[in-house]
Amino acid sequence: MTQDTTTFGDSTLRGYLDQLAAKVPAPGGGAVAALHAAQGAALVAMVARYTTRAKDADNRPVIDRIIAAADIARERSLALADADAAA
Repeated sequence: MTQDTTTFGDSTLRGYLDQLAAKVPAPGGGAVAALHAAQGAALVAMVARYTTRAKDADNRPVIDRIIAAADIARERSLALADADAAA
């Protein structure tokens, strides 16, 4: 994310926003887009986790796949943000 080895996943929100506002080339649009994708995936995972009640048991296999895919997408998006900033 910055000249040091901090990743987006390890940074604070304030630190990220400070870097984004700074007169530096990265992070930029690609990293911001990837972080939005990570937030979207996190929200999908949250909603799916709320659908793990007993009354939703019939749908549990699908819900578990959604949770797993959303968690993977969140981590992949963070990695893409780091890759974009490094480029």
